[in-house]
Order: sequence, then structure tokens, then C-alpha cells
Amino acid sequence: MTTNDDAMRSRLGLPHDERVNLASALAERAARQAGERFVLAGLVGSTARGLDTPWSDLDMVIFLRGSQGAKGRHFLRLGVAVGYCVEEVEPLEEILTHPQERWPFLMGLLTSLQVLRGDPAQRERWLEMGHACSPEAFRQAVHDLLPDMVMESFGRILSAKSRGREEEVNVSAIEVLSEMRTVLCLLNRSWVFHDYLEGIRDSFRFPKLPENYCRLAPALWSARSADEAAPLATELVENYWRLLEQEGFSREGYEKELEQYLKG
Repeated sequence: MTTNDDAMRSRLGLPHDERVNLASALAERAARQAGERFVLAGLVGSTARGLDTPWSDLDMVIFLRGSQGAKGRHFLRLGVAVGYCVEEVEPLEEILTHPQERWPFLMGLLTSLQVLRGDPAQRERWLEMGHACSPEAFRQAVHDLLPDMVMESFGRILSAKSRGREEEVNVSAIEVLSEMRTVLCLLNRSWVFHDYLEGIRDSFRFPKLPENYCRLAPALWSARSADEAAPLATELVENYWRLLEQEGFSREGYEKELEQYLKG
């Protein structure tokens, strides 16, 4: 290894102040480039919360009106992933006022957003939109999502056990938990602030949870074998449906919908 390689390796990572300065420069460039379409730009994730390490990724969001298909960009700076995503204002406001799968993600994003460029009051207006949604709108969102969430990934755990494909178990378990978390967010009209296991733990504070969720969810996340994961997932999913049925959602109802659809 050369001396230059050693020097580069020793400089891997961005201190907090340096990453905030870099984010500010990216926000300023986005505002210049977008012109009148620009609304807000800011930091999210661990850097916005002041909990970043020198090796944490640097996440940003840029909000535009009429983005015309503008996409995010990703870079590297001293070995650190640096990137921003673009959220178009019109679809954002539609989701905030008519909850769907991305509602918890967007509310968590806005709650943690550290505005670097633009009017910070706009963030508060968007949060008010999200808070103002009616209970009926959330029930409709849960109803519409349920057939597409949890059950497919749960089935893959059981299939992996049946086929002896141990390597597929953990990925499917994480999908079960991530999808269940989204449904629980909508059921509780709330959101989480982290990804991965920390996001699952964020949901422990919700008042409406499946029985034994706080024990079963971390255990399933950590399961590495089909023999370990299958019984954990089965118990958790049964408890999940029991909670949903208590809230007025019926698994049998969705099966009857299929029968009626086929007859039609």
C-alpha cells in the first residue's frame, strides 16, 4: 500500500461540522438550480438529529414544485455515502392529506428534517396537514394495504423452511417486520424515526400492538434458521391478525372479496 493510500484511509469519515457544511452547500446549489420550483432543502437521519458518527451516511431531502421528473443524486466524500432524494410537493401533500403506505415515512421525514434552505414554516404546515387526517382516512388506508402487506413475506418464511433454503429466511423476516411496522404506524396514526431494528423498536411505544410484539419482533429479526424463524413468525402474524380483527378488519373478509370478484 502506498503512502497516499495510507493517508486516504486515515481520512475516511466526515466530522459533524464538515458534513453539515457539505449539506448546506448542496442545499444552496439545489436552490440555484431549481429556481422558482425550489421550496425546501434539509438534512434528515442521524446527522439532523446530531447522532451521526464520522462514518454515518449523509441524507438530505429536496422539496420541489413541478419537479418534472427530477431525481436524487448520490456521491462519495472520504468514503462516506452522501445523497439527496427529491420529493415533489403536489404528491407529498396528497399523501399527507390522504394517508397511504408512504404516509408514516413522510411524517417521520418531516419531523426530523433540519431545514437548511427555504422557509422552515412550510415544514410545520406539512406536518399540520398530516396531523389533520381523519380516523376514517387511516382506516381506509389500512384496509387498502392489508392484502399486500406481511402475508407474502410470511409465506416466504414458511416456504424457505419447507424447501430448506436457510439463506432466504432472514431477508423475509425483515420484510415481515418492516411491512407490519407500516401497518401499525397507520393503525396508530403515528410514525417511527429510524430504519432497520431501531425503527421496529420505535414502534414499541404505540398503544395498539400485537400481543407479545415487543418480544417476538426482535427475536424474529435476529432469527437465522428456518426452524427458529417459522414459529416466531407464525405466532407474531396470528397475534397481528387478532389485533386487526379487534380493530374491525377481517382476514376472512378479504377472502370473500376474492370470491365475489371471481363471480363478477
